[in-house]
Amino acid sequence: MKRFTIAPIIFIITLHAALWAQTIYPVPPDSPALNAVPGDGMVTLYWGTEAENYIDTIRQMLYPASPEKWNDFEGYRIYKSEHHDFKDAHTITDVHGNPVFYRPVAVFDKINSHEDLFTGNFGIKMPLVLTDESDNPMSESLPPFFPDVRPYQPFSTLNGESLNGDWILTIRDNYADTKMGVLKKWDLTLNGVKRTGSVDHLTLQSNGSFENWDVFNPTYWEAVDTNAFYIKTDSSLYVTEGEYAAQVLLRNKWKTSKLDSIEIYQRIPHMVKNSQYTLSADIYLDSNATAEVGFRQYYAVASGLSQSTSQEMNPKKFSTSNPDGNRFKYTQTITLHPDYLFGEFFIRVISNDTVSVYVDNVVIRGNRYFGDEYVSTVRDTLNIGLAGTVSSINLTLDMTHDWVYMLDIFLESPSGTVIDLIKGEYIPSIYGDGGISYYLGENSGLKYSWEDHDVVNGKRYFYAITSFDSGDTLYNIFPAESHFTTDFDPIKGTLEMSKNVVTVVPNSKAAAYEPAKMKGGGNTLLHVEGPGTSVISLEIMDPLKITDNHLYRLVFRDTRDTSIIDPSITASPYKRVIPYTWDFSLLNTTTGDTLIENSTQFNRITPVVEGFRLNVKNESTVTIWEDSTEWISGDAFKRPKLVFSTTPNFSGRPYPTDYKITFYADTVDSSIEFASTFDKLDVHPITYLVEDLVTGRKVETGFSRIANTYNNFIIYFFYEDSVNYSGSNIYRPTWSVKMESQSKNVISLQNEQIGGRGYWTGDTTAVQTEVRIAGRPPTIMGNRAINMTHIVKYNNDPLYYWRRYHLESGYYRAYFLIQADEGDVNMAFESKSGNLVKPFTVTQDAGWQEVHIDSLILMEEDSLALVWYPETIDSTTLKISYISILEYYPIAPMDKLIIRTKKPFRKEDIFEFSLEQAYVNEDSVKHSLDHVKVVPNPFGIASLYTFRDEYGGHEDGIRFTHVPLGSKIRIYSINGAFVKELIHEGSLEDGTVFWDLKNKDGRKIAYGVYLYYLDAGEHGTKTGKFAIIR
Repeated sequence: MKRFTIAPIIFIITLHAALWAQTIYPVPPDSPALNAVPGDGMVTLYWGTEAENYIDTIRQMLYPASPEKWNDFEGYRIYKSEHHDFKDAHTITDVHGNPVFYRPVAVFDKINSHEDLFTGNFGIKMPLVLTDESDNPMSESLPPFFPDVRPYQPFSTLNGESLNGDWILTIRDNYADTKMGVLKKWDLTLNGVKRTGSVDHLTLQSNGSFENWDVFNPTYWEAVDTNAFYIKTDSSLYVTEGEYAAQVLLRNKWKTSKLDSIEIYQRIPHMVKNSQYTLSADIYLDSNATAEVGFRQYYAVASGLSQSTSQEMNPKKFSTSNPDGNRFKYTQTITLHPDYLFGEFFIRVISNDTVSVYVDNVVIRGNRYFGDEYVSTVRDTLNIGLAGTVSSINLTLDMTHDWVYMLDIFLESPSGTVIDLIKGEYIPSIYGDGGISYYLGENSGLKYSWEDHDVVNGKRYFYAITSFDSGDTLYNIFPAESHFTTDFDPIKGTLEMSKNVVTVVPNSKAAAYEPAKMKGGGNTLLHVEGPGTSVISLEIMDPLKITDNHLYRLVFRDTRDTSIIDPSITASPYKRVIPYTWDFSLLNTTTGDTLIENSTQFNRITPVVEGFRLNVKNESTVTIWEDSTEWISGDAFKRPKLVFSTTPNFSGRPYPTDYKITFYADTVDSSIEFASTFDKLDVHPITYLVEDLVTGRKVETGFSRIANTYNNFIIYFFYEDSVNYSGSNIYRPTWSVKMESQSKNVISLQNEQIGGRGYWTGDTTAVQTEVRIAGRPPTIMGNRAINMTHIVKYNNDPLYYWRRYHLESGYYRAYFLIQADEGDVNMAFESKSGNLVKPFTVTQDAGWQEVHIDSLILMEEDSLALVWYPETIDSTTLKISYISILEYYPIAPMDKLIIRTKKPFRKEDIFEFSLEQAYVNEDSVKHSLDHVKVVPNPFGIASLYTFRDEYGGHEDGIRFTHVPLGSKIRIYSINGAFVKELIHEGSLEDGTVFWDLKNKDGRKIAYGVYLYYLDAGEHGTKTGKFAIIR
């Protein structure tokens, strides 16, 4: 048995001394069969996946109840030599200089789920320990042993630095996607004193804009009561030090006769079930109002439609009667349910008046997921209030992560020194036995072919491939590697090799050689029929085995096929109606042969058949294909933003189809009624129709409007299930799409003056000014008024206006509160370009009026102003508040929305392709004669190309390369004497003609210069010369 190692060591796991007597000899995986294809200056090796399916009988014995642990296949190693016994391969020696192992030329190993490094090999939770034991990086512990990791940079770098100040831990996932980790806490021990940090889980907002709430891609604030309204401005307010997270505005619809309430919430992702969290926020509350602030969790309770329930976790209540309002600090500790699904941070406002609540600096601290598409970095700070300098340091991370080698982990000292603890993207797995370390690769990913370009045409090479496993640290089983053997009998001249060893001689191709290819070019199969969205590619492995113009067809079965028994639903009376891929088959329709039958090996290569193999990629889940989802409209204005969901309130399932929604000016249909435990959809008239683009059938939908928004609504799609249900109950929920026609970003207008003098007046204070009012817009909390004196009018020019510069083209609508108690108020919205002039009059009313102005259309980037035209030059007062505009996105009649999903293959999907064999392009042969070469030239004993092939019967000689098929080569001495004639009798795959340097009589030729004359028949001739040096 051969064993191979490599020098660099990064991760070491040391075995407990008590287990040495329990050593169990490992059983290696089977070896794959190796194939080689010679090329021009290259060799291509390829192999199959059969070695990955082996069952380790030792592990089967050790874990009889855990079949998932019976296979510990890890990867492949490739070895190369010019001798059958591999005696010239690069050797690794022991401490005495004796050769022990060979070093492979290539290693391909699994991209491991490295949870064993952070959770223990067998699911037992163990923390990652990083220490600074530079001389002895290994430590012992009770099994299953801490993975004790030496930092990429030593902690000793920090020796002598100050202890006092902020120590910052940063963990970054370089390839954040669906592979996620969990970080719970970390311990930092400085000079023997341990401090524990909890993770800064989510800083939802901290003196930033409303949009920062979406950093981690939760849903936006949602209003859940009919009277809800929320607003955010981009202006500074005196109630917070900078911009606030959100303002909740309650306009009591009962006119003070009784209490009213609204609630807004934001869904919070990346929280870990059964974990504790601390929530905090700054709250500013208007007079005469009550606010309830807290967290609501949803957790699983059963299967079916009623699969979850919600719980409000003791929300905190705040009230004030102070006319100037009060500031409060909200803080709360919660523990999530063991079956937690998702949660929401909410604010509920209760009052009998028009009031506002401001929220800012919302922080949730505790365990967190990271490493997905939206959260790639976690960061936390420990403040160490100790005097003195660093003399010793240890760090423990209580965390897990699927792909450790993709992480970067940094520790920053108060002095700003940054220690790189793990060098991301390059973390091999290495096990040790106290003296020998087993190299398990660099998580390069498994491959099934390899090209060697470090070869010389005409020279024979030997290659071997082995498979190896990962071993088992709990039972002291070291990684094992499969055998390979070669046996050469010099007397009989026979060479026997195991199936995982090949010998090959690279060579040039015949002149004008055109390689085998897929008909039509490229390597992507033609998708003839079906809705599946993945791409299937082809790779030609052995050109000699390619058949010309045979028609191949790739077909699929899906879960609707009644002949398939699905073990996942045998206990359920329900039958599958949503089509998901089951398996595929590859047919040669020309011969009628089934080359691959009912294979479930998706997203990996197939076995090589008839000289080629396929990479059958397939969608593992159904998702919205947002890059291919599009609005089709007759103008360039923005359309509503789209938010997709599988409607958790209705237990929707992702359905693999595409939709076309066509919108109309008038009612064309009605939505359907549907109810679940948590929600209900009523029947509504609708102005759209939905078509299933896969089947061409009409799609039934549900519909709901979002309260207190401008035409924001949700369309719920349903699919038919007449197999498991009957009557009007056949419709099952799937996707929903929320149309956000109203922007969530509220834009305030800045006040400006033309003539006259004015001042602000409030409920209790008056701010007198003799200069132009600037910088403080009328969007602050409460009722504010403008009192204008000494008014001067110039030809009815506006005396006072509020403007916003540099607005993008689009549709806008305005909102503000106004009190016209002194008479009618004439106003207008005008654009700087003059393309928009929209006058209006607010009629006299002693109370506060809400004014909504729609259809403010800017055709290009422009500025927009709300203009006040006073009726008199006498002192007059305008009471106005909350002046703001919002961009909105209209839907025009005959607009179409195409929604596409990424869909697994189903029985309707068909791929077809044909191949073309390699051939000689007869039209190009004449022009290819210039490529004919003599190698080596000159010929000499020390030439790189001077070699023997003891297994092929070739001696020293020269080679004519890229020779046309059937060509004759006549060789003459420099004075014209005929020496020998050679004929190219090989195949188009071999354009080489070998000459052993013997004349027509079989005698060695003398040194000197020789001429050759190549006759390619109708394609032409070529002459040249070469030298022989003895």
